[in-house]
Amino acid sequence: MEIVVQIKSSSILDIKNILFTIFYQKLNYVHFNIDQQIQQQKKNSQIKRTKKLIMIQIVEERSEGQQQQQYEIDGVSERIWEEAANQYRQEIQQLQLQLWQNSVDKMFQKSNGVPKKYLQKLKMMKMGKSNRQCSICCNQFQKDELIIQLPCKHIYHKSCVDSWLQSSTKCPNCRSDVLEALKIQEK
Repeated sequence: MEIVVQIKSSSILDIKNILFTIFYQKLNYVHFNIDQQIQQQKKNSQIKRTKKLIMIQIVEERSEGQQQQQYEIDGVSERIWEEAANQYRQEIQQLQLQLWQNSVDKMFQKSNGVPKKYLQKLKMMKMGKSNRQCSICCNQFQKDELIIQLPCKHIYHKSCVDSWLQSSTKCPNCRSDVLEALKIQEK
């Protein structure tokens, strides 16, 4: 874009008007270019949408057993479009299956606690005389009661800690990972 301006007088007001005119012309030019780019993007997106709709229509016609004509869209045969559509269909089915499985898992609360083979490795003992209490059930330990000591050295009633560790791998007091500690001890 070339702007030719002739300066007739050298007054400051005239120079301001000339600069304003140049600025206004450049601004209009920029707006025109942006509008042109937006129009081109709209045309491109409409073309892409049309191609997708044609592809979907071809696949639906093929699946309904209608005429078996060979279509071509921009030099790409119907077979390629059909393969692409089938891949998308399979991916959608896999995602639906995963969502369904996640819902079922949440509904039935799959156990994510400590496996039984590791629970058997926990240290069991009988309680002696003590004023301490189980922090799961908040009851005092009784003499000769069966207790379990976790790797972090916290102790609990056997029945309390068994039910706790079926749904969690963490110690109720210090939140240390019991399963990881048992795996390390096993090595």
